[in-house]
Amino acid sequence: MNGFSSFSRIAVGLALILTSLRVTPAQGQFGGSEVLNPKVYHAPGGKFSLTVDPSDRCARGAATYHCQENGQAKWSVTLPFTLWDAGITDEGIVGGYSYTEGYAGIRDTGDFVVAILSPKGEILLKETTPRETSRFPHDYSDPKARGLIVDGPNDRMVLRISDPDVNRAQETWWGYQLSKATASEKLVPVNLMPNSEVARSILDVKPVPNTPLTLVHWWRYDNKQPQGGRAGARFTLIDLQAKPVWQLDLPTDYEVPGDEKAEDNLRHLIRQGVGILGTNEPGRFDILVAAQKAKKSFSVKSVSGKWEVQEISQVAFDLTAKSKPQPLNLPEISLTYMDSVTIQTVPPAPVSGIHSFTFDGNGQIAFLRSDEPIRGKVSPTTFIQIDQQGKVLRQIPLAVDVQANSQWTGCAWIGGTQFLLTHSNQGFESKSRGWWLDTKTGKLTAVTGFDCPAVDRLLGFADGDWVALATVRHKFTSTSSMLAFDSRGQRRWERTDDSNRQGEDQLFGVKDIARTSRDEIVVLGNVLNTVKVFNREGHVQREFDLAESWKREPNYASSIATDRDGGFIVEDFDGKFRFIRMKSDGSVHAEFTPKYEDGRLVNTSDGVQVAPDGRLWACDGNCLVRLTEQGIVDHVVGKAPQPTELNRIASLSVDRKGQIYAVDDRTGSIHVFDRTGKLRHGCQSLPTDFQNAVFQSAMAMNDQEEVYLGLGDGLSFDEDERQFSHFSATGQRLENVKLPANRCYFQPGTGNVVAIRMNEILLIDPSGQVLQTIRRSPDGNWLNYLNQVAVGADGSIAILNQGAIHLYQSNGDPIRTIALPQALGHFPSLAYDGTRAVISGECGLLLVDNAGKSVRSCRPAEWKDTANEFGEPFLVAGGQELLLYSHGTPILHRYKLP
Repeated sequence: MNGFSSFSRIAVGLALILTSLRVTPAQGQFGGSEVLNPKVYHAPGGKFSLTVDPSDRCARGAATYHCQENGQAKWSVTLPFTLWDAGITDEGIVGGYSYTEGYAGIRDTGDFVVAILSPKGEILLKETTPRETSRFPHDYSDPKARGLIVDGPNDRMVLRISDPDVNRAQETWWGYQLSKATASEKLVPVNLMPNSEVARSILDVKPVPNTPLTLVHWWRYDNKQPQGGRAGARFTLIDLQAKPVWQLDLPTDYEVPGDEKAEDNLRHLIRQGVGILGTNEPGRFDILVAAQKAKKSFSVKSVSGKWEVQEISQVAFDLTAKSKPQPLNLPEISLTYMDSVTIQTVPPAPVSGIHSFTFDGNGQIAFLRSDEPIRGKVSPTTFIQIDQQGKVLRQIPLAVDVQANSQWTGCAWIGGTQFLLTHSNQGFESKSRGWWLDTKTGKLTAVTGFDCPAVDRLLGFADGDWVALATVRHKFTSTSSMLAFDSRGQRRWERTDDSNRQGEDQLFGVKDIARTSRDEIVVLGNVLNTVKVFNREGHVQREFDLAESWKREPNYASSIATDRDGGFIVEDFDGKFRFIRMKSDGSVHAEFTPKYEDGRLVNTSDGVQVAPDGRLWACDGNCLVRLTEQGIVDHVVGKAPQPTELNRIASLSVDRKGQIYAVDDRTGSIHVFDRTGKLRHGCQSLPTDFQNAVFQSAMAMNDQEEVYLGLGDGLSFDEDERQFSHFSATGQRLENVKLPANRCYFQPGTGNVVAIRMNEILLIDPSGQVLQTIRRSPDGNWLNYLNQVAVGADGSIAILNQGAIHLYQSNGDPIRTIALPQALGHFPSLAYDGTRAVISGECGLLLVDNAGKSVRSCRPAEWKDTANEFGEPFLVAGGQELLLYSHGTPILHRYKLP
């Protein structure tokens, strides 16, 4: 059985270098992986090694420690703390640090522990410091270490401790004497350095062998220079008291004028620790001089009590080689193409593919209709105008030259037969383009000099003026503004989202805007949960607090729309009611959640609007619905959700016989096809099964060809259980069942359930007894964010996780881990039949036998124009055939496997 696609969660592995210092990936301000896998530490001379095996994935609590001397067991002990990072000297002394409640320390801050162990594994030092919650958002509890030096020749251990003040970023070094297992001084290296104002933070630190010196790589940034500063490097050699004895400044070394992409790549490499290229030889170190694309080597020696540093060599260093994708270097094979299978879907209705719907002054409905997007290409878009009965009045293709990966973002009536349309690119600093459309003549006229960032919402006025909510996207942030234009397209005024909230006419945390029937502009701010009412000149007239008006806190105020009589409608996503109707004075008029008469919720993906006659309308992207005052659908334009029809496929699976199971994205009904694509039967959903459009469905089939579908809008993250609809082999609806995880598979031949949770797998027998819990891969590492899991015909289990396939026997016992190339990309898919696995990723297809002796690659000709995605694989016909499902289409390609 094959796994399901899911948003990738990337877990960053720990790469800790011993007897030197390295910043661990988890130390960043916004955090990284909190998982600590078993680690093996080696003494510099190779005599001793230490294995730390955590009992908990986040390094909370105890760990088992094994020390070897010359490959033979020396001692083994279980200690009540887990060293997050450690080192071992040539004398067998161990030093390191621990977080008793894990690195994050969020639920319980816990303690920070510094430990030194004797050559026999005895605790010589256990220094405990209570941790405190950081006062900076998204940062973890303090103290936290940025790295560790265990330096036996100099009888010292140094912990680099992050500055609790993230903006200041002046780390402190905690020193310890290893032989006496005692703390020494605490130093702030930047304070001991002259002209330190440009030394912003430490990037890397490494001791220089056979000396008491340490090489420090600083991020150097001078914001007093023109163009906002100069970014480069400072390298210093410091003594045991952290005082500099040598310094080299490269003020602009990390700038690439005129090539922003190359500059970004360079700085990314530098942050990965490329600045210091080596400290492997006694009295010598190597650094990168990026501007010269060179590795420079220096010697260090003491002369008459002073340290002399000399450059001794320089060789070319290829910066691009570090960032280039590495070739697979795998044997390539060709697959025999057999045929394609097209499963039966209902053609889209004339009124479908709807976005940006609005009304003109006569109550006629206008919207933009886009075809299914093709990766890397522009989707054809048509302006549609219909009456309220669904009669198509006008279809005007928007035949203008637009960029790929951009989109139409606005459609607004601006009086008479005139509409304004906007098209926006989502790149940095990008601008929108605008066109006037005359529906009488069908003529599109470009708005010359259109000066507006990417449009999020477009409002039109009957006199030809308009207002846009727009966003300027910078490299590391974005800024929202409300901009007003006259009928000639000239900007009249602008209000910018201001985090300092200076002036009552400014915006703060703006989420959406709407035009009222009195031509006022209402602005929804969902940070403070307020609505501000502006006049046409951009000045605030009134302001309302939603919590006060609603007599409860909003769940997530996500959009605002026009209501009649100067009022407005606020959408509260996943709140008590989906929409709250408010009068012009801020009081609540009514609350409702749009539904069909049978109780099915309306997926209001394109919001609600009020027609000139005062009636409410909503749109789910596939049809338009008119609502009663109570929010009940009383009229549909287009096609309402039909449980018996397969429109767009939300997810698809294939069983071992080749039968195809497709889930409709509007209803959640499952449509079952034979291996040729002929419809066998349907498994109809109930109106109350799903709250919104269906995506990333969790589906499973058992030996009896019964089908189970996880209920809810998407993948549940409940670690315990989930409701599944249940259908017989002929499509008869049976009683819902509760299965023990958000995704479950049925193990062939046993009736057991393989339950997939975020970080573990449970093997559960039909009575509900847990037979096995799998938390680790066969190589001993922790499983982390399980997205791709498959069960073979023999009941064995395959997991695609963190760049490897992990195989388990049918009883859950580990078999082996098979490492894979790093070119899979972020969203690989897995198929497995018990004998071999197929992985689909950015590199194409990988075929892996379960013994791990053969990994081969393939790039089928039928997919040669596909960018970054090779479909979802399924193994059928006893593993002899491969089906590749093309996402967003009803097509599967069939191949004969060698």
